[in-house]
Amino acid sequence: ATSLIFFSQMLGSNSSFLLISLTLILTLSFIFLIYTPKKIKNNYEIFSSIKTANIKYIITPVIKRLFFGSIITIGLVYSIIVYLEFDLNTTRIMNYGDNSSIAPTSLTTRIELLKNNLLIHLNYNPFYGNMRVDEYTTGKGTYAHSLPFSLLTHLGIIGLFFLRKYSIK
Repeated sequence: ATSLIFFSQMLGSNSSFLLISLTLILTLSFIFLIYTPKKIKNNYEIFSSIKTANIKYIITPVIKRLFFGSIITIGLVYSIIVYLEFDLNTTRIMNYGDNSSIAPTSLTTRIELLKNNLLIHLNYNPFYGNMRVDEYTTGKGTYAHSLPFSLLTHLGIIGLFFLRKYSIK
């Protein structure tokens, strides 16, 4: 997964980078949850009903395992980057592949889109939203690249309310 993350950046795909990273995190989390202490594994009631669960027996080992697993993963990735002398500024997520220090990063570009276009898109139709609000106001692809704000501008306040009310809980 780590090599696929680097390859996705070499191809210039931020979506592949995020997808592979989240899959790796979910896989590691699942592995850590499988190897929980025996007192949790053998107690079916803890998993069957959250009301009867003793939270300290569930949360503490999971947090410890995720913390140590994250430290080990970050350490391994950092060691690989240092060993291969890989320049992170050449990745698309850091600098769009431009090695200059003044080039905008993916994060700064998203913050600029959020600051400049969010209110314009929200003012277009605040209650019902519009799925093509960016095309009608500031140009295609200039929507706020943040899920809550994008949902707000595309679905409006009413659509966001229904999405929140009827989402899976």
